[in-house]
Amino acid sequence: MRPFQNTSAVSLTFLVIALLVAAGPVEAQKKGSTVVPLRVVIQPVDSAGDFMQTTGDGVTVADSAPELPNEYVHQVDGVTAVINAQGGLTIDFQPTANSPRRVYFDYTSPVGSAVAPPAGQQVYSGLRTHLTSANSPLLNMAIPSTQCIALGTAFGYSDGSYYRNSYQAMNIASVNTTNTAFGQVTRLDVNTWLLESREGLCNTTYLHVTKLIKDVTVRNKTTYVDQGAFRMGFSMRLSRK
Repeated sequence: MRPFQNTSAVSLTFLVIALLVAAGPVEAQKKGSTVVPLRVVIQPVDSAGDFMQTTGDGVTVADSAPELPNEYVHQVDGVTAVINAQGGLTIDFQPTANSPRRVYFDYTSPVGSAVAPPAGQQVYSGLRTHLTSANSPLLNMAIPSTQCIALGTAFGYSDGSYYRNSYQAMNIASVNTTNTAFGQVTRLDVNTWLLESREGLCNTTYLHVTKLIKDVTVRNKTTYVDQGAFRMGFSMRLSRK
């Protein structure tokens, strides 16, 4: 199953505002350099006390680190979770149908007219960030500091259908994602980041709002169908493995 990413045929426009609110000593990261393995905890409630619609599977990973529910650890149960060479995030929570891990998306809170995906046997779920020149690689962020990034979560079903939750990440002719939340990244310390769907600091009023996109492929040509907007909040604590 393909991960969440945009094809070369799609022209992307990202409105991204980087907010650096303080300075601090951090290591420099250049494109094509360090890849950092992560532990990702999907939190049911965000830093403002809002309940999230993107939730984990409740699994606790048994290893030498503090054991937390809803934790996805790089190279455990097939999970990929890294700060990639470009300084953004590559996360495959459920890489294949045989993976024991899952992430769940609750589409019971539409924003206006919207079409929720049908129930299905999930075979993939993941997350990708889309950094632009306005963003800093995560390893270069000052401590403390915050920036706003475009990103998407995605999942696929056993029947081959594929869906994306876009947060400012895929603004193309057929899908307008400007009325969505950003991913707000806050660096808490040298080893820890908090990633949430926020609005205020990111200059948008669309708190926790995503645009659901369905991929439709016919004869090797993929089109992207706007399924409407949903409240789809997420809160993820990222730490070095």
